[in-house]
Amino acid sequence: MPLLIMKPENATAGREDDVISSQQRRSKHPSTSNIHIGSCLDDLLEADGTLQEVQEVVAKRVLAERIKQEMAAQKVSKSAMANQMGTSRASLDRLLDTNNTSVNLKTIAKAARVLGKYLAIDLVDTDPTLVH
Repeated sequence: MPLLIMKPENATAGREDDVISSQQRRSKHPSTSNIHIGSCLDDLLEADGTLQEVQEVVAKRVLAERIKQEMAAQKVSKSAMANQMGTSRASLDRLLDTNNTSVNLKTIAKAARVLGKYLAIDLVDTDPTLVH
């Protein structure tokens, strides 16, 4: 996204030489350059060593939210859901807690079955450039 720079001596907007990109601004001011500008969040997290952990937390949160949404759409209460899963309400609460990552696949699969769904899991290469 271009950045509009207004020159104090001629504060007229819209002049082409007044509009510069953030890349041009960084090249003009190398002291403000940041090695992470232009990179993606995955690159930053990988460099930090937390990418795998963040992906696991996100996957759990997405699953918990999908289950909550489906329960609401089907008008299934937590008590009825836990009963149909053959588990405790506390166990269901752990499953639906987006911050609790200690839920096993069996519990998630049970919830999916009760809701008329199935759990699909896949293995994906960590390096998408790998060709088999």
